[in-house]
Amino acid sequence: MEEYEQLGLFDEEFPKYEINKPIRLIELFAGISAQSMALKRLGVDFERYRAIEFDEFAMKSYNAICGTDFKPTDICDIHAADLGITEKDKYEYIMFYSFPCLTGDTFVLTDKGLKCIKDVTTEDLVLTHNNKYEKVIASRKTGTKNIYRIKGMGIDEIRCTENHRFLVREMYRTYPRLKNGKRAAIRYFKEAVWKECKDLTKKDYLGIAINQKSELPKWEGITFEWADGRMPRVKNVLSALMNNHSFWWLIGRYLGDGWTRTGGIIICCAKDETMEILPHVRNCGFNYCISKERTVNKIHITLSEIEKFVNQFGHGAANKKLPSFIFDMPCDLLESLLEGYISADGYVKNGIYKIASISRELIYGMAQVVAKVHKTPYRIYKNKRNPNVIIEGRVCNQKDGYELVFKTEKKKQDKAFYEDGYIWFPIQSVTNTHTKEDVYDIEVENAHSFTANGVIVHNCTDLSLAGRQAGMSRDSGTRSGLLWEVERLLKECGDNLPQVLVMENVIQVHSEKNLPDFEEWIQFLRSKGYSNFYGDLNAKDFGVPQNRDRCFMVSMLGKYDFQFPKTIPLEKV
Repeated sequence: MEEYEQLGLFDEEFPKYEINKPIRLIELFAGISAQSMALKRLGVDFERYRAIEFDEFAMKSYNAICGTDFKPTDICDIHAADLGITEKDKYEYIMFYSFPCLTGDTFVLTDKGLKCIKDVTTEDLVLTHNNKYEKVIASRKTGTKNIYRIKGMGIDEIRCTENHRFLVREMYRTYPRLKNGKRAAIRYFKEAVWKECKDLTKKDYLGIAINQKSELPKWEGITFEWADGRMPRVKNVLSALMNNHSFWWLIGRYLGDGWTRTGGIIICCAKDETMEILPHVRNCGFNYCISKERTVNKIHITLSEIEKFVNQFGHGAANKKLPSFIFDMPCDLLESLLEGYISADGYVKNGIYKIASISRELIYGMAQVVAKVHKTPYRIYKNKRNPNVIIEGRVCNQKDGYELVFKTEKKKQDKAFYEDGYIWFPIQSVTNTHTKEDVYDIEVENAHSFTANGVIVHNCTDLSLAGRQAGMSRDSGTRSGLLWEVERLLKECGDNLPQVLVMENVIQVHSEKNLPDFEEWIQFLRSKGYSNFYGDLNAKDFGVPQNRDRCFMVSMLGKYDFQFPKTIPLEKV
């Protein structure tokens, strides 16, 4: 633990600060009231005097927890007069202030299709918690951090930092007594709120946003260039098929069992499946031929234009994916695509649909299709496989597989559910991996949210994701840069400064990169007459079974001494 203010051998010994007046608590960046709840649990008597929080969901949670009626407010719109520090002779004003991330392989749904978060740029739009696409205004690698793993019904996993926020609905039950004397168990869900990863429980249901568009894809055909100087020729057969169910069925089948060849595509099938596929080929008016192999048939569709079209879906089984226009399509055409894929790499048994792929991106894309078409929850599983397998006497390489499972019939006992354009599904586990990985984050205009592996998440806002390497510096444009809005407020306060300031933040606040700004901040507080003490504290050292490192700084108006509390060992119960 490090304290900023140190007494020299010949320095005056200052008194300890004592509070002997009623406390009025002012919370900047209030979140869902973590600071005031901590005081309450310590038995401190105080008044929740002001709470400043720009996020409407967090403010709604704060009011529900605390029984208050504060309105969402951006600190940039707040002035000293709004803090109401007017009766310092009667009250002790304590002001709290503060100023999260995902691994690089996390899929984000953009206007260009699913992208790994590390590949998202400011040229992209992303699907947000309001089911609309918004512009990305910043994208960055935010460092190497400790990783938590979330597993749930609708994901194989999400790996993120402990403070990345998710939009969740908490499940609770009531047990009314029935006329027969028995008790029923009725399940209810609270309104959606943002909650940090480390605070998630099995009662929390994660939300999935669903694309609401219904647009036919646009196709411009292909252009043939001639080496002999003739005018280029445009061929566009497929644009007339954009509303053809058989065409999209064939695209689904291609995704499961097809590949390109020069001048067309090949769809592979079992011999008894051939007559299922050919009617769709004929409905599209395609020329074709069939090559009969020992165990399968190969249907060759000879059209250069369709070869160019399917290039958008990736090459090779492990790299298949859905391009962005697929998610915008009408539901009836998407259903045909889904049926075509199921015919290739899926099956239905007892009303349960299962489809498989070695492409994780394709499975997550198909999950979005299922959600949009059937408005039903789904499960995603990862199947670990041996890297080598013997097939017909040959040693073959083998990749891990992914499985998407869903059903269209809804039952009362279903754990997950669809409601008002969203799917909500339960969490299975949240685990601290105690490993570190490179993490990334994006900042989104207006909604400040996006989807991670289909799940609705909030922008990260802490110091370790300083936008474009700006850290917590002035004019950085990051939420961490809002520290200087606190400076503005304190300057506006004049003589009506709060007697005590308490800061909580990530320990990166005094890292090598951020140290110049942090020291500038402390120097400013000194100039206003505050004595400042900071230290790095871990929750596990104070009786809490959680490894959570944070930097705390206590600033007291006047010359005072301060020592952080002694550690409390964990006890096994």
